[in-house]
Amino acid sequence: MKVQFISAGPIEWGSSRMRCYWPSRYMEDASVITIQDFIKRSRETETAPRADVYIWQKHAFPEWMEQLPGRHWYDTCDPMHWFSPDAARKIDRSVEGVVASNPKLAEDYTAWAGRQCHVISDRLELEHFNLQREHVDTQRVRIIWYGVAVNRISLAAAWANLSRLRANGYNITLTILDNYPQAPLNFGNEIPLEYARWSLEDEVPTIAAHDIALLPPYPGPWGLLKSNNKELAAKACGLPVTDGQDYFELVALIEDHQLRQRLGDQGRKDVETFWTVDRSAKQWERLLCS
Repeated sequence: MKVQFISAGPIEWGSSRMRCYWPSRYMEDASVITIQDFIKRSRETETAPRADVYIWQKHAFPEWMEQLPGRHWYDTCDPMHWFSPDAARKIDRSVEGVVASNPKLAEDYTAWAGRQCHVISDRLELEHFNLQREHVDTQRVRIIWYGVAVNRISLAAAWANLSRLRANGYNITLTILDNYPQAPLNFGNEIPLEYARWSLEDEVPTIAAHDIALLPPYPGPWGLLKSNNKELAAKACGLPVTDGQDYFELVALIEDHQLRQRLGDQGRKDVETFWTVDRSAKQWERLLCS
């Protein structure tokens, strides 16, 4: 069975990487093409890639599906049905099945569509996460947040506790790793800030050079449907993860490097045991063959 993933973007995009490029490596006859290249190839040569199953990640076009013999599945990682319900209904009517990146999103989609939405979680390629933090007693504790720059808003939830830490004499810094490092955060001057530009090549060395991953949830109802992939990346790099909501948890992590090491080791073990992307590939194969 030939499977064609149609990804929302290149491998540098987190959702496309975890939901298309990495799983396809563990499937017998699977390949990936971006939606942009798919449309370009179809228009210029009038020959779209041929497959038994097409998996449309995040974006899907029913008018293209009609021209392609084969089965079609839709893979969603955001609540498109909230913001573009008419387009989402057309997609839902055009596909054999729908998959979501986490249980909460699948539950919400199922209630909206009146059909089962399956779950295939975001998972990691361990080969990519080839560095883990070795935690030592240090005078300066480096905290890191990472994501898309527009999601910096989530840091507001932790800013009061970070400021409290500084006011009580804790020597901490915060690194912001995203796609727009030239833009200042503008939350205040209480915390020493460092900025770094995200790249796929530098992601792991940068995260693994820090002591704590600060990952507050995206605010509002959308945040409840978000994947845990950022948390998994931190754990794969051997970092303890906090949402920054508990001041005394932050104090414990800052004061005790052995605690950071224990939590980092356990997080890495959890990823190795439960969150490797070959599991996603097997789920796809079972789902498509059932």
